[in-house]
Amino acid sequence: MTCSSCAATIVDDARFCSACGHAVSSVSQAPTRGGVAFGRRRCRRASQAAVFVSIKLVQSMTPLTDVGFQVVLFGSMVFVLIRFGLVALASVSFVSGLFGNYPITWHLSAWYAPSGIFAIAMVAALAIYGFRTTLEGRPVLKGLLDNEA
Repeated sequence: MTCSSCAATIVDDARFCSACGHAVSSVSQAPTRGGVAFGRRRCRRASQAAVFVSIKLVQSMTPLTDVGFQVVLFGSMVFVLIRFGLVALASVSFVSGLFGNYPITWHLSAWYAPSGIFAIAMVAALAIYGFRTTLEGRPVLKGLLDNEA
């Protein structure tokens, strides 16, 4: 394989030319795994996701609304997974499941209010625990009220 910029010989699995630093960018020069380009696997998974979404939409009473909702939902899940990681995604899933299954109300004398208060208290306790764990024993407000710049 040769570099398209300087015509130097490139190792087969290289991503950059060692002579000029030019990136190997064409699909024909892209690294492969087992002779199959990485893009085929992504295309197959994307088509499987499209089939899954279309099966869910066939069962829906309002498919257009559900398409928008599913795009926003899965898009935000992918964003959280890529940007913040798996623990953040698990936390978001746990909290959304907790708030989705426990009724939360402002009317605290309602018979179902204690379960909603329990859900809010669980999320608050886990958030406080996570915050204190990330501080690793450091004071919470250290340096906040100092007048030094």
